[in-house]
Amino acid sequence: MCTGPAWVAPACEPRAGKAVSGQGEVEIRHIAQPHWSALRLHEDLCPGDRIRLGRHSRAAVLLANRTLLRLDADTTITFSQVASKDPTPYLYDAVLKQTTNRPVEALRDLQKSIELNDNRAVYRSRLLLDQDLAARSVNLSRIYDDLGFDQRALLEGWRSVNTAPGNYSAHRFLADLYAALPRHEIARVSELLQSQLLQPLNVTPLAGGAGRGQPCCPGVRSPLRSFVHGVQPPVSAQRYHASG
Repeated sequence: MCTGPAWVAPACEPRAGKAVSGQGEVEIRHIAQPHWSALRLHEDLCPGDRIRLGRHSRAAVLLANRTLLRLDADTTITFSQVASKDPTPYLYDAVLKQTTNRPVEALRDLQKSIELNDNRAVYRSRLLLDQDLAARSVNLSRIYDDLGFDQRALLEGWRSVNTAPGNYSAHRFLADLYAALPRHEIARVSELLQSQLLQPLNVTPLAGGAGRGQPCCPGVRSPLRSFVHGVQPPVSAQRYHASG
């Protein structure tokens, strides 16, 4: 991969991605370019562009939907239009940034994920879209809580429960928030009970009242709990487990 001047490809919109790293013999052929040339670092990729790697070479491309694509030696790939309106990459980025103590950046990514949520309507039912939005709202509420915006965290928690009353993660997080409020013991226990009743049978039960200083049971609050257990897969299937 080179870093100096090279043939300049016509600008395209939307882009398919950008080259972020390369090692060895990495070449590109733009859709409007008649010949192969060395791929430049941070070079934009358009739909129809091709990249090929020689022996003992490797490269990485950041796609338009923020997915990192790693390419190995002896690979040739043609880029097509990437679904940049998929909310899932923004959700993953938000969870990663929250767990690495970057709540402000996580907040921006999660708000973008919520904004793009209905773009999944092509292959998601309205019920599952509501469950996705509820899961995102729970994580948004956790980020607001990390930032010290307690009232906004409560508002997002209530919004999540109203959007998908059957989302047990939303009830669970509201129970954690209520644990820090005076005279909310009945509400906390109610939300905790609803969470335990609604969670799937094949999910390990969560300890009650975690993380707020007034738990009914010992436990540790994790920003990943609502994300891991709250996002519904595109296809749901029943699973049966037996123990003896």
